[in-house]
Amino acid sequence: MKGALLALLATTSALAQNSMIGDGFGGRLWYRPTNYGVGSYSAYSLCYSDPCDSSNNQLYGWGSDQLGQLGNGQGPNCSATPVAISGLSDVRYFTAGYLSGAIKNDGTGWIWIDNVWYAYPTQVITDAKFLDVGIFTACFVKEDGTVWSIINNQFGQFGDGTTVDNYTTPVQMSSVTNAVRAAAGYYANYVLLADSTVLAVGSSYNGLLGDPSLTDTVYTMPSQIPGLTGIVDIKAHSGAIAALDGNGSVYCWGLGGYTGDGDLENDTLPELIAGLNDIVAISGCADGVHFLALDAYGNCFAWGDYNVGNIYTGAPLLLSPTLIATDVIDIMAGETFSYIVRSDGSLWAEGFSEDCSIWLDLQDTLRNEFTAVDPSLVPGACPLVGTVAVPSTACDGSSSITISHFGGQAPYQYDIGNGPQNGNVFSNVAVGDHTVTVTDASGCVFTVTCSVDPNGPDPVVIDMGTVANCVDEGYTLPSGTTVFTSGSYVDTTISVNGCDTVRLFDVVLTSWNWLNWQINLCEGETYTLPNGDVVSTPGYYFVDTLEYVGACDTIFSITLVPSNLPPVVAQVATPDSTITAGESILLSPSPGSSFSWYPSTGLSCTTCTFPYASPTETTEYCVIVSDSLFSCGTDTACLIITVLDPSPQTCAPASIYVPTAFSPNANGTNDLQCVQGAACITSMTFNIYDRWGTKVFESTDPNACWDGTYNGQALDPAVFVYSLAATLANGESVERQGNITLIR
Repeated sequence: MKGALLALLATTSALAQNSMIGDGFGGRLWYRPTNYGVGSYSAYSLCYSDPCDSSNNQLYGWGSDQLGQLGNGQGPNCSATPVAISGLSDVRYFTAGYLSGAIKNDGTGWIWIDNVWYAYPTQVITDAKFLDVGIFTACFVKEDGTVWSIINNQFGQFGDGTTVDNYTTPVQMSSVTNAVRAAAGYYANYVLLADSTVLAVGSSYNGLLGDPSLTDTVYTMPSQIPGLTGIVDIKAHSGAIAALDGNGSVYCWGLGGYTGDGDLENDTLPELIAGLNDIVAISGCADGVHFLALDAYGNCFAWGDYNVGNIYTGAPLLLSPTLIATDVIDIMAGETFSYIVRSDGSLWAEGFSEDCSIWLDLQDTLRNEFTAVDPSLVPGACPLVGTVAVPSTACDGSSSITISHFGGQAPYQYDIGNGPQNGNVFSNVAVGDHTVTVTDASGCVFTVTCSVDPNGPDPVVIDMGTVANCVDEGYTLPSGTTVFTSGSYVDTTISVNGCDTVRLFDVVLTSWNWLNWQINLCEGETYTLPNGDVVSTPGYYFVDTLEYVGACDTIFSITLVPSNLPPVVAQVATPDSTITAGESILLSPSPGSSFSWYPSTGLSCTTCTFPYASPTETTEYCVIVSDSLFSCGTDTACLIITVLDPSPQTCAPASIYVPTAFSPNANGTNDLQCVQGAACITSMTFNIYDRWGTKVFESTDPNACWDGTYNGQALDPAVFVYSLAATLANGESVERQGNITLIR
């Protein structure tokens, strides 16, 4: 695209989690990551001991340490201010989540998490060039193009043909020798190859393998995702996967509602995401639920689930990409918060912390919009470092370069080959490639390159989709032309500075609707016309009305004809008018075209023909019967159902049990996990735990049930453990333990 930003970040050996450098592709257009990054409830940065030399990079972290994110030993040792992560100097690349990892300048790969093996950063591999971490899986790419994974292999995501975990030694993925990048998700791993295709391996849950032909639960050998080519970056979070191609388009697949395609359906094939154009970077956290995308013009978009407070745009679930920030040069998507960096070198955050704050100099709280934070006000914080050169060609053909530099020591001098100057804007720049040099007050030199396009910007092309109007009014295009025929139209407008905007329309013009109705009117009956008028006299009625605002007129020609059928005589019957409390009985009316039952208490339905009645006390039920094939009008009939008290319930330990499975999918069947026989229980303690021992539900109320959520979030299908200790009304004690399977 003409006029696109074609600048590069200052050369540095310190790369954060969004890097595309050193993997065979380079960064797309001008994008390069800054020295900041985020993970699960924690954030990180690289500091330089020499402001002019980034070869001795020390990794710092702050925020939560519930899962050992700060690498400072077992147990939570969180910090609200940056602390040096032990043993991690000379870092070239880092990535973080529950499990965290880094690659040093010597190619050694390191990981850390709160367990007995990796409570402190520990070297696990050599010759590493890329790394991505899932929730409990680390996936390395070596310089020779092979892929190696360590720790959790529950879903076969190691790609070695097994589901065997390995906590001590990385395991090589089978048959892969040309990998350049990897993405570690919750259920599967993904590998970007040198030919720009993508492999997937692991669980096919929710279509995460990107191939609808893979119908088994788990695949332990990698396979190519069909139709996905030209890819330069991949990212995964807990529910979906995003892939960026060389043209700046984004593809997504996985759990419905998280893939940005505007609906809640699972996507088992990669789908092109509408509304994302000329993207230079994508970001996602392995245990998060949203993606960020950055385009070549500094616009940041988000899509996914924001119930956890990551980014607030007025809706809890963003089904399509939504613009959330402008003037952005770096994006970092965490689990419950996100960072962005703007072109002036300022750092901004949104969301919330878990334990210690990720807010640096600000008070720890939930923030639903991006708020500037200032690392320079926090002891131990690293300054942001970077340089971006943005070329621009106006509609009249004139070109300029604007340089944004941050880090180092101000004031700065800028040079594009014609001598240094204090200002950061160069006007009337010649077309072609330029080398931009920034020198700070300490003599540190930062160099970037950019290309100035000889042409002005391409016209802005906007697909307006389908527009509709009534044929008698036509449709007026933005240029002022009114069209009176349905079809496809291209409309061009020109701004005051001469730039074109081209809009594409599919115009649909609708004629009037003309409807002829004949209605049989019973004696004494009234009829409500479409415009709301109520009439009772047979005859012809002509009504012109709108169904809704913006619709075309609907013309009704209605003839009311007197009916010659006799009046309806309503009756209601039942097999037995006496039942015991807790029982149900079928109510049967005389023939009719519609029925209205009342009262609704204890009825299975109020407008069906044959409802079931389940009253808890003696109740009179009535039905209004309207029109049948042989009668006309309405009539009412009633019937009294007498309810007898049931025999006293016999309570015994055998009547107390906990079902072994439930499916909380809101279909009204088996949605809740309850203790059965609650009426016999006078006191109890009922606890449910996940496989890591976390208590996800507890109750002392015999009538309380679990809905399959924890902290307000629906849990994934899994097997849980329960324990029940209860005292019955007869004084006997009951203890139960066992498994509960959650199915969705």
